[in-house]
Amino acid sequence: MKLIEYLPNFMQDIKEFKELFSAEDIEIEQLKIAIEKIFSEIIVKTAEGYGLDRYEKIYQINAESDLLEARRLKILLKINDKVPYSYKWLVNTLDTILGENNYKINIDYANYKIVISIVYLFGDIANILKRDLREQLPANLVIQINLSSNCNINIASIVHQKEHIRLEVQR
Repeated sequence: MKLIEYLPNFMQDIKEFKELFSAEDIEIEQLKIAIEKIFSEIIVKTAEGYGLDRYEKIYQINAESDLLEARRLKILLKINDKVPYSYKWLVNTLDTILGENNYKINIDYANYKIVISIVYLFGDIANILKRDLREQLPANLVIQINLSSNCNINIASIVHQKEHIRLEVQR
């Protein structure tokens, strides 16, 4: 968007207007970039800076890790901290955090045990996930989280969630 284009044609050739509007165009472009950044900071999955800081302040979360994924995970877990707890709730929570097909859930009902196998790429957030699930799931359940290299994973989902990591599949 160029401001000079909003003037009548006979005024667009005036040097003073050209200089004035070219300086204003730079300011408007910077303002557009700042507005777009606000929209990305509102959504937890795309936030990178002050958006995460704001969510951590709202939910009183201590930033123990500098990893963006770990900070996002803690915020999403806090947002999704609801009762009652069900299998569907667990699946929705893991889908939100890890992405569909990036984990497996095995429930041993007789022994009150849940084993969650997650893709090893999410290993840095496994401890945070276990700690928060321990607070959210019933106390009589044993929670075990395993890192796995084979979970029928959806590579496109991981690339989408971790855009800054380049995945190379070797066969």
